Amino acid sequence: MNKSSALPFQDVSLNVSYDAPPEIWDKLGLICMQMPGWIESADVCRWFSAIEKDDVKHLWLSVEPGGLQLAGNMADDEWHVWIEQFKQLATEALGYPIGDASDGYEFRYF
Repeated sequence: MNKSSALPFQDVSLNVSYDAPPEIWDKLGLICMQMPGWIESADVCRWFSAIEKDDVKHLWLSVEPGGLQLAGNMADDEWHVWIEQFKQLATEALGYPIGDASDGYEFRYF
């Protein structure tokens, strides 16, 4: 019997408000394209694969009322490096600290 080779599910909600102005989304779009694993997708920002299966490395981005959600399946060590790079680039581009809203990072409202 084959054991599943499922990758760990990763999920974070960053302190970017869903109602941020277009210039914020333009900057975030450029960051998304700079991140390792970026793939073209018409419906959502994606990285590594458009296949959302437990044994396939993939990440996606969604704009939610609770923040900018990044989620998918990726090994823990790779995820930590990847998400730290995303947060650093977003912090530099947006001009305020970007991090997990549940860790106390404050939303900036425009």
